[in-house]
Amino acid sequence: MKNIVYLISALLIVGCAKDDDNKGETPIVGSKKDLIPTEIVVKQGENIITDAVKEGKITLEQGKDYRVSISFSEDVELQKGEFLKVKTKNPREFYADFYGRNINEISEKVIFKREGYNDFVLQIVQDKVIPNFYIDVKNLVEREGSFVYTDDDRKTVWVLNTKETGKRAAIDMEFLGPVFLEDLMQEGVQVVAVQKQGDGAKYRIAINATKLANGGSVQLPVYSLVNDQKGEKIGEITFVGETAPYYKSTEWWSQSLPNTFSHYIGFDDLSTELQFYTFMEQEEHIFIDNVNEELVEVHSLNPDRKGVLSLTLKELIRTKVNQTIRVFDIYQGELVNGKIQKKKGATKREMFVSVSGW
Repeated sequence: MKNIVYLISALLIVGCAKDDDNKGETPIVGSKKDLIPTEIVVKQGENIITDAVKEGKITLEQGKDYRVSISFSEDVELQKGEFLKVKTKNPREFYADFYGRNINEISEKVIFKREGYNDFVLQIVQDKVIPNFYIDVKNLVEREGSFVYTDDDRKTVWVLNTKETGKRAAIDMEFLGPVFLEDLMQEGVQVVAVQKQGDGAKYRIAINATKLANGGSVQLPVYSLVNDQKGEKIGEITFVGETAPYYKSTEWWSQSLPNTFSHYIGFDDLSTELQFYTFMEQEEHIFIDNVNEELVEVHSLNPDRKGVLSLTLKELIRTKVNQTIRVFDIYQGELVNGKIQKKKGATKREMFVSVSGW
């Protein structure tokens, strides 16, 4: 009987010793711990999104960009999902970038593993973006001579003019993903002509500019592309004829911008004449207001010379090298009793001077 008691006591002692030895090691099978990250940070730009993780799920807002960072206190193994390419900074730190341009819904499950622990599963979701807006517009100036510029809504294109002898404005437009566009006809007249480039994410577009005169506009429907065929309407792109006067450079070396003229120190005189146009290369009366008197010595308009501004800059301009500075506002004008006045309802354009030289 004593031998049995001694044997049980010995087994208890050995068992306790083994428990002490196992402290700090990986838990034994049957008593796994949960693998929990020390930190998950979701940032939009420089802003940290609070409470971004809810029940193991991160929901990102449609069309916005994010960075998701995940950190652990111990080395873990990453099992990547099918869509998201999570990047490994080191065995304890991971991150993924989202650019808000996904045309397919993101529903990603990322799994982190460590031996002896239950997996940590993180789900990241973001609704798809409907590609009913452009991401880039290239003005085919060299081909057609047209000025165009884009709007912040990425659904509007402003057309300032067309080539002197032409009646159309031509651009290359790129969408977030493939879409379907087709020629637009109105009363038997082709208003917009489109040419698909590649898979349908890019198009060459020509607009009949006569439809945009006097601030007119044209709406080009945008359709989804399904099996390379026309799908449902998902939006439209609006082309608007600009009514504000614009400047067109005559120097071959100067980039022509509608709201900027150049002054090259050491080459250009302080006195100059600037020719302005309105839509379709028309020469109309202009009206100048809100002049920057710090830089402008004198300015004048001649009723007999439509669209021409005589301007003399001050010597101070020579100290503004490599700067672009606002000089005045310009509007459409009209002749009233022999004097030029601002046209009623005229649109303002701020004009700048780009200073270069030495």
